[in-house]
Amino acid sequence: MSSTTFLTNEALWQMISARIKAASRVDAAIAYFGQGGAKLLRLKSGHRLVVDMSPATVKAGGTDPREI
Repeated sequence: MSSTTFLTNEALWQMISARIKAASRVDAAIAYFGQGGAKLLRLKSGHRLVVDMSPATVKAGGTDPREI
């Protein structure tokens, strides 16, 4: 039997950070990448990040190009 664990807030970021640190390659798809996103999601050279960086999303502040 499988179980489901819901992670929120700090526990979620701890799990994501641990998996990124252990991975040799990361492919991440995140809808919006706002201010402070790069500090939370510490990707390394060679990792891939796909975000919505359309002009409308950037203008609305959903994605901050300086974080990419």
